[in-house]
Amino acid sequence: MPYLLQVDFPYPGPWGDAMTAAMTGLAQSIAGEPGLLWKLWTENEAAGDEVPPVLVPRAY
Repeated sequence: MPYLLQVDFPYPGPWGDAMTAAMTGLAQSIAGEPGLLWKLWTENEAAGDEVPPVLVPRAY
């Protein structure tokens, strides 16, 4: 059974397109992790945080 992991953490920016440019290398690295099914990054500039839920096939 897949598991959904969500970690909320403070993030001061950058936001929007600048965040995409700044995080591309990290996102590509995470995408290569064994067992990763998908990862979605959301941003909430008003709250100053970022929420990246990750779906993995089992708990490690």
